[in-house]
Amino acid sequence: RTLEHSAEALCPNDSKKLMMHAAEDVCGKGSKSKKSSSQGEGNDFLKKELCVGMLQARKGSVVKRVCRALLCSNTSHKKLNQYLEEVFNSSMSKGSHQSGRLDWKLIESGEEVVVEKHSCQRFNKESVEKAVEFILLGDFVEYLPWETKTIDLGLSDSLILPAITRKISPTEIWDLYRKGIPNKESRISKTSFFDIVNEVSVSDDISQRVSDESLSKHLYENMRTIRRIIKDFVDVESQQKYLDQVDKIVYFLRDSYKNHIGREDGCATHNIAYALGKNDYETQLPVYCVQCKFPFYFMDNLINQVEMWRADVDLLPLLKQSRDKLKKYMGQQVRNAYSSSSKGGSESGRGQKKRKRTPENHVQDQGKAKNMVACAIRCASSLVNREKKDVSYKHNSKESEFDFSEAGNFNLDPSEFATSWAKRPTRGTRNGAGQIEFYEKDIRHVFQSSIREKILKAKAVEALEHLKNKYPHRYDIPSLSAIKYELSRMYSRSYKTTSRSAKLEPGEKKKKSRHGMQPRYAQFIEELLKAQPNLTGKPAAKLFMERFKDEDESDLPTMKQVQTKVNSLKQMLAKKDKETQVPEELNIF
Repeated sequence: RTLEHSAEALCPNDSKKLMMHAAEDVCGKGSKSKKSSSQGEGNDFLKKELCVGMLQARKGSVVKRVCRALLCSNTSHKKLNQYLEEVFNSSMSKGSHQSGRLDWKLIESGEEVVVEKHSCQRFNKESVEKAVEFILLGDFVEYLPWETKTIDLGLSDSLILPAITRKISPTEIWDLYRKGIPNKESRISKTSFFDIVNEVSVSDDISQRVSDESLSKHLYENMRTIRRIIKDFVDVESQQKYLDQVDKIVYFLRDSYKNHIGREDGCATHNIAYALGKNDYETQLPVYCVQCKFPFYFMDNLINQVEMWRADVDLLPLLKQSRDKLKKYMGQQVRNAYSSSSKGGSESGRGQKKRKRTPENHVQDQGKAKNMVACAIRCASSLVNREKKDVSYKHNSKESEFDFSEAGNFNLDPSEFATSWAKRPTRGTRNGAGQIEFYEKDIRHVFQSSIREKILKAKAVEALEHLKNKYPHRYDIPSLSAIKYELSRMYSRSYKTTSRSAKLEPGEKKKKSRHGMQPRYAQFIEELLKAQPNLTGKPAAKLFMERFKDEDESDLPTMKQVQTKVNSLKQMLAKKDKETQVPEELNIF
């Protein structure tokens, strides 16, 4: 009964062989003599398998206790510990060996080893659930469709949640939570609250969540704008149909289109050489793949219905730009496929992660993590599935789950997917030129209001919130990464001018020396060289620093700048002396 209980868990591929060896070893037939059997040396196969099972099983599980009982039944603690150290570089305590002997006596008496259910719960489950509801159902988080976050809970347990961004900082969320639940006994601690917030929600910067820039800008952000337009202008009866089609487009382009690339079946969206213009094609290839035509069929259908919508803004250019972004994303996928194939396949690419080796006889542990964060994440998963049914999120989707037959009779213009259609766009057109111009004054206002803080990331979030509040009915608001780039550009342009102009007196003209120093510093160096023509760079720099030791360090040039200025002035003076000097052959006096 003991062998049947544990053989299949220890060696599922060949449990009968293990039972046979175990029976021989227990009965003493597998050893050379009765003496060696009584001392517990027995068959090495059984001993090794039992040690593997004991070490890999979860603490307190039936498999671990049965393996330990069989090992400790007829082997002393000293010999068993020595074997574990030599073979597995492990050890067993004396108390664990005694527990194994007690389990063996239990098995000998005919009783079954059963795990006693006990738990040491150091948190209140109801308080954790209320905290999760406060975080996820409040107005300070935003659910992002299609993006997912896989959370590893440990012990072979993981959950997939939608990407949830924070509109305010975790500290501000905690302050609201503390005010909402004033009773300290009814709420969780501040550290635990921050752990849950950081695990459940993700960063508001999409560049930190999504590694593929084209996926974030051309697909996720683009189609979220389309979702917003559909919710604002499409009637309620047809709204869900359009939203499902948007989900279908995102999942196909993200998960399945890469399997279409490289088929070389005469479709313009499948042929890598045709898309990148690697070979000379006399005729244009059509797009006959129904799945590849569906995104453009959907966008053209929306564009045709714009006139029926009573919109205050001109949506036609925006929809055409969104349609073009889908084509850019497909082109990026073609370029990625060509790059990976030229490196020798996806298996040998630099971006591929090495798979971790798993032991052959790995004992699967079906336990679940029972800490507070794991409890909060499971609560968040059930809460999202129950309350946020309009948020679609899948980690990996299959093409067979969706129906694309609506685009069967739709025909694309062959010139739109002519040869070289997937080549990299020219500079400035990849992300759409001119999108930031409309909002440049508002971004500059946020930038100039606190230019000395130099916290561009925080100011980018502030600028994005300012634009959303000021233009609630616009759909082309730039992304956070675009605002950060614009702020960096403004800062780099204004840094030198602001640092120089701070020292100028009223009415003094702003001049810039060749080496980026104030004119009075350059004038002092010129006078110093006139007084001491043989002075070299390093001693001159020391004299300069002694003279201006009380000056503000932010505007004072460095030692290297002073030495460079001294050397350049000496070269210039030597050149002038050489030009004014009369040659000996021309000197008639």
